[in-house]
Amino acid sequence: MSTISVQLRLVGMKKLSSPQRMGVRHGHPVVVNRQLCIANAFEQVLEEKTPRFHRFLRRNYDRYGYPFAKHIKKKWAMDLIYYLMKPFEWLFLLVLYLVDRKPEKPNRHAIHQTDPRRFLIPRKLS
Repeated sequence: MSTISVQLRLVGMKKLSSPQRMGVRHGHPVVVNRQLCIANAFEQVLEEKTPRFHRFLRRNYDRYGYPFAKHIKKKWAMDLIYYLMKPFEWLFLLVLYLVDRKPEKPNRHAIHQTDPRRFLIPRKLS
């Protein structure tokens, strides 16, 4: 829902969602904000610690969450989803700090929504 919340917030109040950077997901450009980074880092922890539960959540989110979000067109509804996600963001952040000693160090937050080709193709040095 966080990915959708970010995309929806671009149409809603931009000041609150505070986009941090552009990223790439499934070959498409996406706007990445703090809420999305935290949610993705939490998802990574879920995948590492409880793979079966993660698969269950991911499968259901892909089946129901994304199609549901595509129908949200009104700005007030987009803002509402952003605010509804806030308590989850705080919970995810709490879990991240409980599970990792330094969740910022392994760069869990920043590794998501990056173009993997950027890391695989060496750039020419000038």
